[in-house]
Amino acid sequence: MRHLVGDISPRQYRHVDVALAKHVGVFTPVSGQCEYATSPKHTHPAFSFVLSFDGTTRMLLDGKILCARPGELSGVAPGIPHQELPGDGPPRYAAIMLAPRYFLEQLRRYPKAVLPPLRGESWPAPTDLARAVKDFMIECESDLPGRDALVEAHALRLCHAILRLVLGVAHGAPANALRMDINRAVEFAQSHLHEPVHVTDLA
Repeated sequence: MRHLVGDISPRQYRHVDVALAKHVGVFTPVSGQCEYATSPKHTHPAFSFVLSFDGTTRMLLDGKILCARPGELSGVAPGIPHQELPGDGPPRYAAIMLAPRYFLEQLRRYPKAVLPPLRGESWPAPTDLARAVKDFMIECESDLPGRDALVEAHALRLCHAILRLVLGVAHGAPANALRMDINRAVEFAQSHLHEPVHVTDLA
């Protein structure tokens, strides 16, 4: 874990749930703030991305106080000093750490893209990013056959979801996915013929 977070002690992350793969880690505060995160001018050896759930977490970086809105992803490159400022209660976010060599290796798959400086910039995150974080954490806790392979697969998915977001690489919904959505809506309508069906229900 230290190759991602830094020189952290168990006491400092006692309020944090941890999910780890070989090159990727997800850290979610549950009963209080991470004491390493709140230490002044700390750094991480990994690329650090924070997916904010409630928009209350404040970060001090380059002499400025930054606060990502709910549903935004913010990023900090390795070695940049920053600090999570103390709050009134447990923060609600997922911190995603990606080992530099792994992250940059995946970045090479986007040859024309330019990585932002990653000094606290934020991006509105698509809902599937939160889903990718959740799937990664679920599989890390699993004891089912194939766990190790799936953990690494979810880690790769998570890394590329972040890369596509920060690089501005997007794709439209494929035709097959749209047809699946239409089929689900038709099935829902047909199974509820005995009651009013609203557009919001179908959506």
